[in-house]
Amino acid sequence: MTTAQPETRRALLKRGLMGMMSFGAVGGGGAYSYARLIERKHPVVERLRLGLKGLGPAFEGFRIVQISDLHVEPHVNQPLLAKTVSMINDLKPDLVVITGDIITNRSGLTAKLTEPLADLKARVGVMASLGNHDVWHNPKVITTALQNHGIKVHRNTGEALGHQGDQLWIAGLDSVWAGSPRIADSLKGKAKTAPCVMLGHEPDYADTLSKTPGSFLHLAGHTHGGQICWPGGFPIKLPRYGLKYGRGLFEVGNVHLYVNRGIGTVMAKARFACSPEITEFTLESDPRV
Repeated sequence: MTTAQPETRRALLKRGLMGMMSFGAVGGGGAYSYARLIERKHPVVERLRLGLKGLGPAFEGFRIVQISDLHVEPHVNQPLLAKTVSMINDLKPDLVVITGDIITNRSGLTAKLTEPLADLKARVGVMASLGNHDVWHNPKVITTALQNHGIKVHRNTGEALGHQGDQLWIAGLDSVWAGSPRIADSLKGKAKTAPCVMLGHEPDYADTLSKTPGSFLHLAGHTHGGQICWPGGFPIKLPRYGLKYGRGLFEVGNVHLYVNRGIGTVMAKARFACSPEITEFTLESDPRV
């Protein structure tokens, strides 16, 4: 069973109504000020309960918090990142995952720009995959910076979380756009029946992942949810490899796909009807199994 809490839907509707009021009351200039100065700086926590086939009793209620697309740049998004880390720590998650695009293009400053990430706290740790911007701009430097902040980076690799004889596999894929994702490598060593949480930046790759036998939760980002959307949260434009699955939850064969709206921004430093997102997943066994 897969459910999104009603608060998530109400919040989306509320944001859409606020957007329409902004446009109607103050015009486009006022709406842009709201998008740049207000909405962009206030992350929203979305909460979902996900039924995952093959999940063992030991991982019932296991909580994963996802963030994506930090896009930290000099003088941009650092206060937002620190605020995001504080909000995540308040959730007291079992695992934190970051699904790529840590930076936009200044890889040499990654260690300094991402210092707030060192304060992340999770019971079993913090893991990350890389996005297209990371792979385009010196992935080794970015990986080292994350590792020095206590974050394990998976790039076509994975590992088992084991408890009381049950296993949950956590893996990460290379960027589809900028790298070479290899699903088989990322699953090497996984028990056949263990479900997999796959960190993969570009969401449209879920179509390819669904051709692999098993039970998957694919956590993606890349699209920013559209970043600038029509009131109601409908994306105006989506990027390559994120055209099919823009934001939110999808069922793609044997894959639960979730597309996070991201924290940072690119190009326009603004968000409209598309708040920055922190996603909390609570895993449970699928009652249909």
